[in-house]
Amino acid sequence: MASAPAQLPYLKPPDLLPSPLPSKSRFFESPAVFRNDSSYHRVVAIEPHFIVKHGRGVKEIEGQALLFFKHHLEALP
Repeated sequence: MASAPAQLPYLKPPDLLPSPLPSKSRFFESPAVFRNDSSYHRVVAIEPHFIVKHGRGVKEIEGQALLFFKHHLEALP
């Protein structure tokens, strides 16, 4: 069964999030860095609820794949 790509920007309704989305400046200020390749991308934790991957090496297909898995895993019995 095919799944149509999500419309961008994809935003989940705020009442379904564990806390408000962090500002872009918080991505750069986060002390919890999992990966820091400044020429490609960074992966950081922001508070206990969000992991953010940002930078020019981040491709749209990565997010589309995560949304695909989320949709199909929720459909499992």
